[in-house]
Amino acid sequence: MIKLSVFLYLVFASIYVKTDEASLIQHINSIQNNMEDFGDLGAPIREEVPIINEISNGFDARQQWPECESIQIINDQSECKSSWAISATDSMSDRLCINSGGMIKKVLSAQDILTCCGGGVLECGEGCNGGNPYKAWQFWEKHGVVTGGGYGSHNGCRAYSIAPCGETIGNVTYPECTNVTQSTPACTQKCDDGFSGNYKDDKHFGNNDITQLPKSVTQIQSDIITGGPIQTTMEIFDDFLQYTTGIYVHLAGDKLGKLSVRILGWGVDNGVPYWLMANSWGRKWGEN
Repeated sequence: MIKLSVFLYLVFASIYVKTDEASLIQHINSIQNNMEDFGDLGAPIREEVPIINEISNGFDARQQWPECESIQIINDQSECKSSWAISATDSMSDRLCINSGGMIKKVLSAQDILTCCGGGVLECGEGCNGGNPYKAWQFWEKHGVVTGGGYGSHNGCRAYSIAPCGETIGNVTYPECTNVTQSTPACTQKCDDGFSGNYKDDKHFGNNDITQLPKSVTQIQSDIITGGPIQTTMEIFDDFLQYTTGIYVHLAGDKLGKLSVRILGWGVDNGVPYWLMANSWGRKWGEN
């Protein structure tokens, strides 16, 4: 349930905050430098997906499962090509909560997969230089993933360690974007200072039914209604970087690479169908 075909109509769930033009341009330039290329994911296609007979024209996972706070989270990958890891752990967190009836409200650590999923048959890729989303889910199944939120969140065992460039968190303002991909942080199999738990004991595991959904709108929608948000990969073009609000339709520009995101739902606006997605470019990009 990872790599899907590219869709024409997309709306991204984030918060668009007005900012000065120079800051926004720098943010866009940094994003452009950090496009990814996942290659062949190698995920098996799921043969049968239970179909929901009556699917409404609109669905939003944030409204369907308000008790699952992870669905509301918008992360910032900063100058690291880590959307493959972030959208994976975001979807895992959502599904843990949903499929436990709201009993497991844990935010899983993108840092854990980004830095430690390497080597052997489960090699995910090259960390901040891009990775394989399917392998991230296999890592969750075989090795488990600890808890941990975004940068500075102090949420869980291993929080994301790359600061969002040009952002102010608390009383600290971080340096502006450099448009250079950051080095992958080290794999540290211990929890951050201040976390009371143990790394090994904090591991959470997925099941062994990790597959790619067929390229069918109805089957994708049915799976989201049944299990929650899913991870997908899409191609990115020049005009996508200028998106601020409304429905994005690719019209012009060169292909820049690929991006991994979460599908939260769908809708129809003035007769135009769209997918509702959550990106990992921070809260100054996109709309709510």
